[in-house]
Amino acid sequence: MTSVHRALLLVSASSVLVPVVGLVTAPVLANVLGAAGRGQSAAAAAPLLVLSAAGSLGLPQAVTYYVAQGRRLSSSVVAAVVGITVVIGVASTVGIAAARGYLSDADPLLADLIVVGGVFVTPALLVGLLRGRAAGLQRWNEVAAEKALTTLVRAVTIVGLAATGGLDLLTAVLAVCLSPVIGGMTYLPGLRPSARRRASVSVPIHAPPARLGGLLRFGSSVWMGSVATMLMARINEIFLIPLSDATQLGLLVVAVTISDIPWIVTQALRDVLFGASSRTMDSKVLTQASRICSAGAALLCVGVAVTLPWWLVPVFGGDFARALWPTNLLLLGACAAVPGLIAGAALEASGRPHVRSLTLVASLVLDGALVFALVPEFGAVGAAAAVVVATLFASVVSVVLAGRELGVPASRFVGLTRADVRLLGAAPATVRRAVNTRRKEQHIS
Repeated sequence: MTSVHRALLLVSASSVLVPVVGLVTAPVLANVLGAAGRGQSAAAAAPLLVLSAAGSLGLPQAVTYYVAQGRRLSSSVVAAVVGITVVIGVASTVGIAAARGYLSDADPLLADLIVVGGVFVTPALLVGLLRGRAAGLQRWNEVAAEKALTTLVRAVTIVGLAATGGLDLLTAVLAVCLSPVIGGMTYLPGLRPSARRRASVSVPIHAPPARLGGLLRFGSSVWMGSVATMLMARINEIFLIPLSDATQLGLLVVAVTISDIPWIVTQALRDVLFGASSRTMDSKVLTQASRICSAGAALLCVGVAVTLPWWLVPVFGGDFARALWPTNLLLLGACAAVPGLIAGAALEASGRPHVRSLTLVASLVLDGALVFALVPEFGAVGAAAAVVVATLFASVVSVVLAGRELGVPASRFVGLTRADVRLLGAAPATVRRAVNTRRKEQHIS
């Protein structure tokens, strides 16, 4: 089994924690805060999550791309990238504060919470740069550790506050916003001089150094797609209160929590494939990953949809009975998104990020039009329907374009083969070997 396969298995194993723990914390938040309160807490964090993507300028992906190719980043380039990131982060916080009145629908408490979330934009952007560097160096253990730590810190904080009676809107927002910063600390040991020397041996030394202009050009091409992806995921949380009400947003947040499992895991695998393919393009690995992830997502979504009527209300409370249909629609959208995410990684790693970005921008326009058309009348159901249509469009176009770029039929991105089944059978042993190898490396260092 290749190193790429091992990285995929390791990162997928850690990424599963995100939705699984989400299913533990979501009922806690729902029962303590109620439907309206859950909607308000989501609305408070939504601008941070959107601007964490919008403010990155695609620089984390650019760092991944150039580092994976062995392009050295000089101290001046690093300083410029960090400086640009900090300036954008501060400006984003100021912008969030200025827009708090509209985003909160003139609710003073929600307006203050939105500002609290906005303070964390700069730290989130800096963590993104560190993640991009680790991905470029193929340090997937660090990426997996960040995801695991972020998820566990959030879960322990929320459950602990609920158990002690300290969970309210403010502490819920702080738990969501602060945990990624704590998770990002897993990258700090990799910045030590000894760690940098070990990393420099594993990358090619013949490649010319990276220039700031090149980073910005690549990043700007990726940036459009990153912004569009995040807006498609969060546009409903931003505009549902102005277009409908906080209760409908609370229903949608629960639906998103349940349906996010395949999307979160696939997004993590997509990042691995982008980092690995930026170094060596392998159409066989890309299409195989798409087939396996698509089949797994479909199986998982069908299982959730079939059993959902029996556990939705007992787990989340009677206020969320109406989340059934939005959840089923979003499960359908999650399945549709999987092959498109993998195909997008192929387009970006082949040096054509603008193609993927234009596809996502078109999908965002479609999503936004449907949100404003459907949400006032249908609330959370309308928002979920908009996501499904836009996601299906983006996925189909991305798969067709990636197939042309790789010189393979688009059908290769879906449908399991015998080789895929054999690979899945070897997965548990591979994960154990990867974990044991990491422990030995930590012991030696």
